[in-house]
Parts: sequence; structure tokens; C-alpha cells
Amino acid sequence: MSFITSDEEVKRINQSEFTLYGAKIAFVYWLTREEIIQKLLPPPLKPFNDPLALAYIADFPRISFGLPYKEGAIFLAATYQNVPGLYCLSMIVTHDIAMAGGREFMGFPKKIADISMYIDDTMIKGSIRRHNIEFFGIEVDLTADSNDEIAGNILLSLWSNPAGTPYYNFMHPYHPGTAKVIKPVNLVEFYLGSANEEVFNYGSGKISLKPSMFDPWHEVEVVKTLGSVFVVHDTIMRKGNILTEVDPKEYAPYAYKMWDPLPEQ
Repeated sequence: MSFITSDEEVKRINQSEFTLYGAKIAFVYWLTREEIIQKLLPPPLKPFNDPLALAYIADFPRISFGLPYKEGAIFLAATYQNVPGLYCLSMIVTHDIAMAGGREFMGFPKKIADISMYIDDTMIKGSIRRHNIEFFGIEVDLTADSNDEIAGNILLSLWSNPAGTPYYNFMHPYHPGTAKVIKPVNLVEFYLGSANEEVFNYGSGKISLKPSMFDPWHEVEVVKTLGSVFVVHDTIMRKGNILTEVDPKEYAPYAYKMWDPLPEQ
């Protein structure tokens, strides 16, 4: 270990794919309002066919790049050049390296918080708490059908791309003197693979969103809960691609969501 990384180690980092072994992930998904999607999606991303939101809580008991951790995230379904994917509004983790790596290598807007996850044969309960506010919670019934019969068709439409469903993020620097967003602002895409699937279970879901000025997940209003999916498999984080460069001024309103609001002077 050294502050100077060897050429061999740099090459290994550049070529590595990161794997989360035996990942346990409980997804819930719902329809929100079209005007909410329009407000929260940065251009050039465009709304998906349905105003679909998705969130999960996950336990990663063994990973290839550090210590185990838990994670939660909220996404909006979006398209770029008619390719459906998921845009990450917020991602919460319980470990500093998971936060740094996700932000710096992949552009995920990560913060650290407390995450709980309880799993048994019939149900899953999970919650995320930050600044003493439990702003997100789920209950998944593994014995029940999806909440709504349209759920399967919407998910099949989202996951229809044979190449996989991309995760859309934005990556950019800030000016050191002003914290303004500066060039280049890149829209990027990442793909996740899976292997050694042990569980894939549709179910019903309940979603709890509590207002928080620090983590405003409640902005993505639940109009209709569609259902849940629970998976246990190895998650493989593939290398990403730069799709296009974006105007810094146009992107600026969306660029600070991984920060907490500053106190008024």
C-alpha cells in the first residue's frame, strides 16, 4: 500500500469489473405524475412511455472492491435517443469507499446514511434514515401478486433492449473557486450484469416516503404502486461509456443533488 499507485495497479483498476456477490435486492416501482418526471429529468434525457419510478434497498454481503455494505436508490425511467433506461436521482450507501467509488467512477449521486433490511421467506422490510429522518421505507410481500396487473407489461417495456437497460448519470468537475459546474459535463451510461441467480420473485409492495429537506425522495409522488421484485444474484458493474457533452449552465440546477442544502446566512 502506498500513496503512489504502480503502473500495474493502475492498469488493473482500469480493466476491472466490480462484482457484488450474493446481492440481495428488493425493488419497488410505481407510477408518479408526468409533470414530476418533466421537472426532475435533466436534458437531453426524455421521459419514458410511462411516468415510472423505481427504488430499491439492497444488502451486498461480499464485494470485489472492499467491505460489505448496504445500499438504497431511487430512479426515474428515462430515454436517450429512444433507448429506455434509468436516471438516478439519489443513492444511499453505508460505506465510504462505496460512496467515493460510485461518485467518482460512475457519477452516482451517493450519500452515506443508515439502512436497515429484514428478509424472511415471505416478506422484506427496509428503510433508510438520515439526519434522524426515516425518509424511505418499503414492505414487500413475497407471497402476493404484483399490486397492479399492468406492472409486468411496463417492466417488460423498460427492460426491452437486448443489449441491456442502461443507467444514465452525469459526470463533471466543479470550479475550485466558485463550485460552479464547468466543462466537460458528460452524459454517461453504465450497464449492470448478473450471474448465479438464486432468487427472482415478483410480489406486492408498500412504499413510505417521508418529507426531508436533505433527501427529498418524497418529491417523486406515489400515484399508483405497481409491485415489487426481489432478486438474489451476483451483480456485475460493467464499464461505462460517454454518450454526449451537455451545456454546464443547462445542467447546473441538477448538479448539486448529492449535497445537503446550505444553511441560510
